This record gives sequence, structure tokens and C-alpha cells, in this order.
Amino acid sequence: MKNLHYWQEKLSLWLHDPVHKAFDIRRHEFLAREITDLLHIPSPAKDTYQNADMMASGLTRAAMPGYDTNEEQSGAIVFSASPYVTHPLVAGLKLRLPITGKTSAAEIHESLKVLLTKDLGLNKTHEELSTLPAEEKPLSGYFNWKDTPEEWAQALYFYLFFALQKRLRLENVGGLGGAWDLLPADSRMPDHSLWHHLGLTSAIGSALSSDPEHEISLTVFSLTPVQAFIGRARKLRDHWLGSVLLSYLAFTGIRHIAETLGPDHIVYPSLHDQSLVETWIGKQFHLERFLVEHDNDLKEHRKNGASIASFPNKFVFLSATSHAEELCRSCENAMQLEWLRVARIVKDYLATRMQTGPTMNDLFEHQISDYWQFGHASCRLVSLNDKDALRQVLAESKWQAEENTVAAFAKMYGQSGMAVARLYGATHSLVQSLLAATKYKPTRIRKPQNGEKCPLCGEHEVLHDFSQTGKFSAGDYKDAIRTFWQAVHGRENSAGSSAQVGKNERICSVCAVKRFLPRALKQGLHENELLASIVADADRFPATTELAAKRYLDKLDSKVPGHPSKNSRLIDALHESELDGLDDGVSSAVRTIIAAGKANEVEYTNRDKYYALLLMDGDKMGHLVNGKTLTSTWGDVLHPELTEKFSKKSFHPDSPLRARLEEKRILNPAVHAAISEGLNSFARYGVAPIVERLSGRLIYAGGDDVCAVLPLDAALQAARAIQTAYCLGFVRYGKEGATEVTGESQATTGKLGMHLGKAKGISISGAIVIAHHKAPLREVLRDAHTVLTGIAKNRAGRNALAIRLKKRSGGDRDLWLNWNEPNPFCLLPESLLTSFELLMQGVTDEVMGGRLLYSLANLEGAIAPLATTAEDILINREKIIRLIEYEVGHSGKGRSEERLILKRQFAERLAGLMIRRTSREQDWFNPESAIVARFLAIPQHQGGRHEYLV
Repeated sequence: MKNLHYWQEKLSLWLHDPVHKAFDIRRHEFLAREITDLLHIPSPAKDTYQNADMMASGLTRAAMPGYDTNEEQSGAIVFSASPYVTHPLVAGLKLRLPITGKTSAAEIHESLKVLLTKDLGLNKTHEELSTLPAEEKPLSGYFNWKDTPEEWAQALYFYLFFALQKRLRLENVGGLGGAWDLLPADSRMPDHSLWHHLGLTSAIGSALSSDPEHEISLTVFSLTPVQAFIGRARKLRDHWLGSVLLSYLAFTGIRHIAETLGPDHIVYPSLHDQSLVETWIGKQFHLERFLVEHDNDLKEHRKNGASIASFPNKFVFLSATSHAEELCRSCENAMQLEWLRVARIVKDYLATRMQTGPTMNDLFEHQISDYWQFGHASCRLVSLNDKDALRQVLAESKWQAEENTVAAFAKMYGQSGMAVARLYGATHSLVQSLLAATKYKPTRIRKPQNGEKCPLCGEHEVLHDFSQTGKFSAGDYKDAIRTFWQAVHGRENSAGSSAQVGKNERICSVCAVKRFLPRALKQGLHENELLASIVADADRFPATTELAAKRYLDKLDSKVPGHPSKNSRLIDALHESELDGLDDGVSSAVRTIIAAGKANEVEYTNRDKYYALLLMDGDKMGHLVNGKTLTSTWGDVLHPELTEKFSKKSFHPDSPLRARLEEKRILNPAVHAAISEGLNSFARYGVAPIVERLSGRLIYAGGDDVCAVLPLDAALQAARAIQTAYCLGFVRYGKEGATEVTGESQATTGKLGMHLGKAKGISISGAIVIAHHKAPLREVLRDAHTVLTGIAKNRAGRNALAIRLKKRSGGDRDLWLNWNEPNPFCLLPESLLTSFELLMQGVTDEVMGGRLLYSLANLEGAIAPLATTAEDILINREKIIRLIEYEVGHSGKGRSEERLILKRQFAERLAGLMIRRTSREQDWFNPESAIVARFLAIPQHQGGRHEYLV
């Protein structure tokens, strides 16, 4: 598949442009040659990389005016004097980078050479390198560029691809700091980074040279099932472990492509700042010390996010067309073998612990061998000569505009431009359609399952060691299962506990992998497993009981010094007992603890038995990934100076770009990279710090999907903060996570990036399910998906939050609202979400009493005649508010003047939340908001004040 100098040639392709090209465009080829000479890599001949460079440029940018001695006709931009970058997704969003121009291009070049020399050890002899300790050893201490040039080139490529950008930022090379993160590939159209262009060029060049016909294909690969694997769980830890395993298997496939072809071939998801990736390359290519983050805040965020499941079940890559099918088969084989290897660690662990025989071994192998389904679809990048074939498989609306634009730009470069031009958007649409067509054709047929089914997944037979030789009865079979799992329960749980295995629990091999993998990895020689460090603290993953009682336990710690409130035995006891009619030993101990707390004004209430599960998902991500919801035009992504020049009719009047300045930017690999990297940074530096700060635990944050569990009072705040982070544009990452940067970035330190931005069609919806700590987790997860899809997305129309109060007694209570939807009943402008938050504060301050919360439902009949049409609601607005105000006035404590003023405000807020449509429509009246607000609010006697109101 690859030639003997594959990595050396790939490296020379990546180095065709220097990373500081933007500061010295005219001399960039000379600077590039100096860098390749320094790194002992042959400089590429121009005809070697030119086609790849032209194709990469044609895929990601327009045909733009170049340098001209006539300033009025020159399209060149002096980036150091006007260092702007533009957002590739959102119209009109740009940022001036913190570049002062005080450092010259020559100084930046020399500083870069110094850093490379130091990191790579290019100035040290073999004897000097051999005496250095591992923590100081440069790359050449492990790879010899003279004796093993191909190994050197591969390791160096991974250093340049993953570590150099970070090293330049951390060492503040050239005084650019965080600006290194966003340096553009072309200063005239600065909406995509040079880092992406270098990777895309090397991927295209490698693929073209590996294919006999010099063709390149786009491939999408998927792994299923997803929810059937991660959602069928009894414990939060099972759900998290399932998510981690799914992410790890996706990473295994991605790693196979990255090892075989190079990390540059992965189109999405983003591989940067991924813990699994950095752990892998740190060990394999000895890059650990070059990947260390020095910023203490970022270091803490990365540490807290190391156990997050962050890889989605689908990835996309570029390859030589002739090798695409073979790569998919080898990728599938790599993922299957890794799954079997990891699962067998658990099998061997159980076999050793339980002293089982061949029956359990065979049953385990039978169930794990055919579990995963793999799907893939590939398509050669569509050229301008493929129009006739394209018409037969794809609607013209999906490619005609792109074809016209690409053809117009390509003509500017003559025959060579037309030859390398490709339609990325059309190819992507086609390959996604091909994958969808294979969705219902399983790659593996599951073997039949007999006997007692696993209660978690309902699919596989529960594990046992019952030999079926000779005659046996159903009773013998049941006895064998019971004996086996009693032994497991006794060996895996600490004395008197059921934390690891429930009293009557029996599970299959697939569910057992999720349950026992952390303990299995601690046995034997598994400490170097990539998964080992991620799941090392699995036994400390909080149970639903601990999350529900989090505030109570914290207060118990502060008010009853020395009391072991975090003791797992106490958590187990709280879970097992409802504290009613306590008479056994464990319950008595719990009663003593409860009494000690109560004596110190720390009460264990019914509210301390409920927790919140938060599920969030990007809206219509398919539309964004396929370019439908992009709002940026060609004019938006140009450098402001170039936009100004185009405003003059005399500036390149015949330019094909001029005619398209108001047209939407077409889909391309750089846009996909921006989406992928934005979502990755959103999860790592946006979501993770929010959940950590609010005492929750993040289950997964892969792409636009988020799942977390939190204490009740933190759920709404977390949801709102995550929604805000999702729609930020340019951002700086620090102590608080992601902070938006607008206009001009002042500080040179810190990490810069971009999220998806604010635009129509770019939004995220969320669901919060408030559940009892003993409610079956499978039901809570099912409810969360139902609320997210059925209510937040369908009923509320997306860009919304839906909340379900799932009390142990009584029916579910639902509330939904759009994030920024105004409350039409408020005299002063106020969103419904703000109204809801202030209702929570009203409950906390006891402005609203419990009677009001339940009597509001009786107002439906009185309000219905006043709300038959939208016009009626407007006319009768005051009457409706007074009806509610009357009820508010007879609720709560006291009749102070301040409270009388507040009752009007609460009536307005309640009206907006309760009356969602006209009374002729379904679901028009929803009094549940007040009840849900009361449940989410922190009672005053527990110190209730919410951060967003203080």
C-alpha cells in the first residue's frame, strides 16, 4: 500500500509551507527549505506538491486577486499590520489577533528554528543524547534520522501535527502566544488555519501518489449499536463505562487510519486535545513532554476531562481510491480484535475469580463475537467531468451551485486548475447517502440466544457455568445461575454492600464487560493499557444516591466535623433505606447520622432523594455538516481590507469572486474541520469545566452530544451555561472554561479557538429529567431521550429546553421553553427562561407558597375563554394577569409592601410560562412550571440563593 519512503514524502508535503508563512509570503518557499534542511528532510520539488497544494487550496478557498505592483489592484494583505481572522460558519464574525507587528518575520523564523532544535535535539551528539534523563530527552534521543530515516520521519510528523502548535503557543514564539492557534492559511481569506491546510495538502498528496489512477476518495465509517450499548445500564457507572468503551472503539478505528496513513487523513472528528490520542502518541512516539499543557487552568480542565467519552461512533477520512475498501476492512478487523481483546480481559478476570470451566468461557465468547455492526461507504472525490454520472445519483439542488462556483474559480488557473478541481460538498452528500442506504443491512447476524435473558439488555443469556451434559432440568439450570451469581456477589462486593453487584443481579457478558472492566484492568499486567488510567477511579464514580444527596452530604461535612459522610457504606445505606420504619442495624446507623445532622440544622429531606440527568444535542447537525445552515458568505470570510477593495467597481471587475460575494460559502474540508474542532473544544473546555464546577459528572461529550448527571439545584444553570458555550464565536480558554472574545483579542497568552457561533440554524436543545435516586436508570435514560426528542425538539421546535419532573408517586410533570423566547406577559423585556429562574427564586424566598403551586391548575377554565385566539390573549392580557395575581396574593408568607409589588411580577412570569398557545390548541395550558420550579429551587433553610440571581 505504501512506498518505502512514505513518511518522508508525507513530511515533505506538510513542510511545503512554513508555519509562519503569513508573515513573509514572498520568501515563504525559501523559509520552508531552511526548515526542511534543519529537520533532515528532503525539500519537495514543486511539481511533487503543487497538484496537492492546488487541490487543497481549491477545496477550501476562492480564486482571489494576488499581489500587484499597482496597490489599487493588489489583493495582497500585510497580515502583521492587519491580523484578522474570520469565522467560517457565521456571517460577519471576525477577530483581530493580538499581533503587534513588533517582531519581524526574520525573528519569528529564527525563534522557530531555536524551538525545533531544542525539542528535536538537532544540535546534540549521540553521546550527549544517551546521558539525558527521559524527561529531558528530545525526539532524536529515540529516533535516529541517519540510520532509520523513515521512523524518524513518522515520529517527526506526529510531533509537527500534534505538538508544534501547542509548543509555539506555550513558548510564546515570536511573542504571538495564542495567535499561533488561529494563524490563517491565506491572509486574504483567513477563515481556515494554516495547520489545516498543511494537513490537507499532505493527506491529498499521499493519497494521490498511492493510487494508480491518482484518485482520492472520501470514506465514512460507523460503529453501531450506540444507545443499545450505553443506555442499557443499572448504574451510572455502567452508563459512563459503556460510553467510554464505545468512544475507545471508535478511537481504535481512527488510530488504525492514523497509524496507516497519517492523522492528517482524518477529516472529522478532530484529533487535537484528545486524551486518548495524546496518551497513545505520547507513548508510541515519545512525545509526552511536548504535549504537556503548562497553563494551570487548562491543565486542570484537561485532567478533569480525561475520562470523558469524547469520540462519536462515526468518522470520516481521505484515502487513495484504490485502497479505500481494503482500509475499511482492516479498520473493522482492528476494532473487532480490540473489542475481543478488551472483553477477554474481563472474561479471564471472572474465570479466575470464580474458578469457572469451559461453559462460561464458551458462553462469553459466543456473546461478544458478533455484537458490533460496522458500516462504511466510500466515494471518489467528484470532479468537474462527473456531472452526467452525478445527475443519476444525486439531485441537482445538492451540487449544481457548488459545481458552478468551483468551475468558475478553477478557470482562473487554466487547464491545471480545471483538472484538480473537486466537488467536496457533493461527494460528502453522496457518501452519507450511501452509508444511510446500508443502515438496514447488518454486517453480522447475531447468533441465537437461549435460556434466561439478561435483565439489563434483554438480549443475551445471563452468564453461568452450568454444564449441559447429560440430563438436566430447568430447576438445575436456575439453581446453577443463582449459585454462580451469589458467588460473584460475595466476591465482588465489600462486606454488607451491593455497590458492585446487586443482591439478585445477573447479567450477560456484554454487560459484564461494562461492569467489571475497571477491576479487571487492575489485575495482572494491564497497567499500561490506554483504558487503565481512564477507568482507574471507576469505583468512585458517584451513584445516583450520592448525587441526589450531594448538598446534604456537603452540609453534613461542614456542620458535623469528622463525620464520614462520603463513606461508601453510608451511601449504600441511604440507597437501601427509605428511612421509614428503620429497625435493622444499618438503618439504625443511618438514623444516628440523620439525627446528628438534624441537631446541627442539616436535614435529610425528600428532595435529597432526587437528582438531575441532563441530555443535550445539537439541532439539525446533519444540516450544518452538509452546509445547509452556514450563514457566512464569500464576502464574510474575506479579510476586511479585501472586502473594502471589492466595494470599488474598478477592483478586478471580472473576478468570479466579485459575482459571488453575497453567495453562501460552499461546504469544504476546512468548514468540517472548523465544526469538528469547535465541537471538540466546546466539549473539552466548555462543557467539562461547567459540569465540574457545579459538582456534576460528565458521562459523555462527543461532538454535539452531552450527557451529565448533577445535583438538582445545578441542572438548570448547567444547561444554560452549556447552551451559551455552544453558540460562542471566537473564544479564549481559561479558569472559567470558554470565554467569548470579540473585536480584538488583547492578551497574547492563553489558548484561542472558535465554537460554532450565533446564527439561525445553529442551536442546541436540552432535556433535564428530575428522577428519584432509586428509579431504574434505564427508564430515566429513556425518558431523557423522549423528552429531548419528543418535547424539546419536536413540540418546542428545537433551540429549546424541556424539563420532566419524574416523581416517585404521581404522573410526570413537563415544562418546555425556547432558550431566548420572550415572555409576552412581562411588562419589561424578559425571556421565559429568566422568568422560570426568578420563579425558582420566588419559591426560595417563599414569596410563593405550596398551595399556589397546585391551585394554578384550577385557573384553566377561567382563562380559556380569554385566550381563544392570539388577538384575544393580547386584548385580555391584563385580565389574565389579574386572575393569576389574585392567587399569588393569597400565597406565600407575609404581606409586606415589597411582597405585594413582587406578586405582580410573579403573575406576569407565571402567565407566560403557563399559557403557551391559544386555548383552541392542544397543550395550550401548562401550570406545571410552578411545581417544577419549586422542586428545582433550593429551600431557604438550606441556604437557597442561585448564582445567576446573586
